[in-house]
Amino acid sequence: MIITIFGASGKIGRLLTEQALGKGYIIKAYVHNLQEIGLSHPNLEIVKGTIHDYYKIKQAITESNAVISTMEPSKSFKKKGYPVFEAHRHIIMAMERLNIKRFITIASPVIQSGKDAKSAVTIVPKLFISLFRHRTYLEFVAIGHMIKKSTLDWTIVRYLYPTNKPHNGKIKATLGKQKIKFAVSRADIAKFILDQVESREYIHCMPIIGY
Repeated sequence: MIITIFGASGKIGRLLTEQALGKGYIIKAYVHNLQEIGLSHPNLEIVKGTIHDYYKIKQAITESNAVISTMEPSKSFKKKGYPVFEAHRHIIMAMERLNIKRFITIASPVIQSGKDAKSAVTIVPKLFISLFRHRTYLEFVAIGHMIKKSTLDWTIVRYLYPTNKPHNGKIKATLGKQKIKFAVSRADIAKFILDQVESREYIHCMPIIGY
């Protein structure tokens, strides 16, 4: 199976790439800077491009069986526009034209699911980010709306507070009904994402993961 990973040089993306290679997948890693990913493997193809280059994005997706994005909106107040939204727009457009269905991306619970129960994990993040990181909030929400309107077999993996702690394998998934801790390791986020590539459990669903 061939997987294209966008954001492969990021903290979660790199862990995801390493785990995917360890499971025998062929990976096409889409990065802005070739030096940042720092990985070498016979099953790894590194594609250099920007998130604004639709044709390069389409090239990176061609022949893939699944596409994963680990890109997140910037938390910086100085950032302008909605670059991660634009990247998702290009990815979705290319996937639909190539008839590639499986798409997995990441988000905060600020993206709401119609199945969410009212609880701390579904209410607090939305209040905090909408008040203190409003541009980030708007970009997340726009990405969520666009994905839900697509024809893809999508999954949005939501989480709260990522840490650099090691993988512990105790991940739980909820829509707010099950109590979970806010902190979750990036290694476990990466593993949960990878587990969804060949699973249909969370198609058209937005699980919130934690411990």
